[in-house]
Amino acid sequence: MARVKVKFNLEDSAVGRFLIELLRTYKTIQWPTPKELLVRTLVVLIFSAIISAYLLGADALFSYIRNTLLF
Repeated sequence: MARVKVKFNLEDSAVGRFLIELLRTYKTIQWPTPKELLVRTLVVLIFSAIISAYLLGADALFSYIRNTLLF
């Protein structure tokens, strides 16, 4: 059985062009250092805790008002 050589150029297809552009973009990404990652993670966790505490307080206040006025 004879082998057939097929030339395939990635730039000829839309998927190929997408993958090439994806790799180019991936190489230009500036990833955060471990210290930056830690700081950003802590900021998110602290902000989430503050918002959670606020929502807990607001829920408790509205529940108290509802229970006082309606029941």
